[in-house]
Amino acid sequence: SLFKKAPEPEPEDDYVPETAEERIALATQEAEEIVAAAYEVAEEAAGNAADAAEQLDLAEEAFEAAEGAEKKAARVEFNRAQKVAREADSVAKVTATRAINAAKNEERSIITMLSAADRKVYKATAAPKKAAPPPVRAPEPEPEP
Repeated sequence: SLFKKAPEPEPEDDYVPETAEERIALATQEAEEIVAAAYEVAEEAAGNAADAAEQLDLAEEAFEAAEGAEKKAARVEFNRAQKVAREADSVAKVTATRAINAAKNEERSIITMLSAADRKVYKATAAPKKAAPPPVRAPEPEPEP
């Protein structure tokens, strides 16, 4: 025929762990990666909130220094910066909470990835979990006068 189908690519053999210990190690690694990713997002959001707070301070200084015709434009910019800072702070708080919850639920995540038989092995061999460290947070913005 005119339209030959391209040959199917050979499926790559996914590594299939043979022992409960290997499956537990993979589940643990996956759960740790989920937690690490959540903390990364939270730290980025905290940085964004800190940047927005800095921009708000600059906009406030510009507004206070502005005179005459500049005052209206400076007020608009100050209001915009306030909105951005509030939103960034809100995102930072939400992502921090998500990171804390991901860490708290790490063990539950591992358990849900395992078969019933592997769970028994996991529970028999699992070391007690350490408490989750709080993520890096941006400083709280000062309340507006």
